[in-house]
Amino acid sequence: MEGALPSVIGGLVGCPVIGVPTSVGYGSHLGGMVPSFAMLNSCASGLTVVNIDNGFGAAFAAVLMNTILERDFAGRFNDGGAANCPCCFSDDPRKQDAVIDDIEIRRKIH
Repeated sequence: MEGALPSVIGGLVGCPVIGVPTSVGYGSHLGGMVPSFAMLNSCASGLTVVNIDNGFGAAFAAVLMNTILERDFAGRFNDGGAANCPCCFSDDPRKQDAVIDDIEIRRKIH
């Protein structure tokens, strides 16, 4: 089951998962091709797969994800609150406040 862990984790969590296949392992991994193919054929949403032994590419993808997230939060709080939230297109101020409260709670947890 080489390369199966990112698929399992991607199906269980609600955040992006980055899979890095390695060229070393057990069984017939064929220099990393088997785990690479397993990750690329995954049905889990939010799974990013980089090339074999490409830790730099994985780090770069993580930085891009964090940059987009920070930009999204900054726009949400500086340009009118939750009205700019892509997941909440409501004009109801109570619903917008609930989304902002949820974001603040998630920030404190993580």
